[in-house]
Amino acid sequence: IISGHKDNDSGAVCADGTTEAATNLRISEQVIALLQAQGIEAELLSENDPRLTPNYPAVAVISIHADSCQDAGATLSGYKTAVSQAVTSPLLQQCIEPIYGEQTGLKYNVNTITNDMTNYHAFSADQLSTVVPAIIIETGFLGGDKALLVDHSEIPAQAITDGILCFVEQLP
Repeated sequence: IISGHKDNDSGAVCADGTTEAATNLRISEQVIALLQAQGIEAELLSENDPRLTPNYPAVAVISIHADSCQDAGATLSGYKTAVSQAVTSPLLQQCIEPIYGEQTGLKYNVNTITNDMTNYHAFSADQLSTVVPAIIIETGFLGGDKALLVDHSEIPAQAITDGILCFVEQLP
């Protein structure tokens, strides 16, 4: 589990001091604990973790981020994902997207997917094997979805976990 911006920068910073990095870390740590409680090995990775190499032994890599609270992000709501080119990445996406939307009540916000997501650095062949499925999820906007992401982070954490479990259950 990559905790977006961990050990790199703060990510988005809201007027009240809430940071994307802290929000991502809270959700990431909860996802890891939930997975481990199910007997699934999971570990916390930094944004540019040196362990992410083409030899990194993973069934999947999930990068957890939150969207802006500034400008349009102050009022926008919704989540979005982008996946790597690995053959099984669409299956990972097909598990996480609907479960996340259903459990969080957020709508999928396709209009705000950025090049930073579709060309996410961890998707590159020098950071991750091209056979390991990977997804980046923007869990919501720190503006419009802040209550969910900050005050009720257990909800997005459970939704991401359930999406991962769906994926793992479908593996041969």
